Amino acid sequence: MVRRRGLILALAALWGLAGCSLQYPLDRANQSLAIVGQQAPDFTGTDLDGKPLSLHDFRGHPLILNFWASWCGPCRAEQPGLSAVAKAFQSQGLRVVGVTVRDNRDQARIYRDEFHLTYPSVYDQAARLGYAYQVDAPPSSVFIDAQGVIQYKETGGVGEDVMRRVLADKLHLT
Repeated sequence: MVRRRGLILALAALWGLAGCSLQYPLDRANQSLAIVGQQAPDFTGTDLDGKPLSLHDFRGHPLILNFWASWCGPCRAEQPGLSAVAKAFQSQGLRVVGVTVRDNRDQARIYRDEFHLTYPSVYDQAARLGYAYQVDAPPSSVFIDAQGVIQYKETGGVGEDVMRRVLADKLHLT
């Protein structure tokens, strides 16, 4: 009986792990590691509502790729400044894409709605995109120019003033 119970528990654990693998809607992340001065690793996946999203969709626009999670306190502190920058520089072509890592999709949607995010966020529960961009933990931001070249990376929360300075110095937006 004990042996049978162990087998049932092992099968249940295996089933649970298999179910988790179905929750990774990031379809593809180029695993060549992100390095400042090089092309940003491409990716395809879905946003929090299941719509397709790819780095290629933003080619021709300067881009901030912001890694966040609903459970991340510094992400919450950073969000108002990021939203302000996204709005202020949108007319100059700036796009922002969030990457929610190691998060629950429902909690990520609540965060998105709480902060009234106006930009899409790719859902990367397994943090495969985080690995490709060498992001250890949220919040982290990657600044990519219109040609798809990484110009700057920052680990940790970034204040609005720093974001504006990086946009001016590295992406030439004022």
